[in-house]
Amino acid sequence: PDGGGNGDPATRRPPRIVAVQFNAGKATSVVDLVTGFQLADGRRWARPVGVAFGPEGALYFTSDTALEGLYRLRKAADNKR
Repeated sequence: PDGGGNGDPATRRPPRIVAVQFNAGKATSVVDLVTGFQLADGRRWARPVGVAFGPEGALYFTSDTALEGLYRLRKAADNKR
């Protein structure tokens, strides 16, 4: 790999959105929030960028791949509306 994201797609680390948990100001763990952006053969249907939380608590992100758009993730309880 040349550092530019090239190389064997099957050996790429899958994109993910994570949360870093802190205790007393120090990072204690990393938790996956959203995964599944990469197929088993290494092809990606999305690569999240521009992650932000909205005022209602939903997580918003965009993708810099062919599937453009603004994605919104909210808690399951919020989906009943």
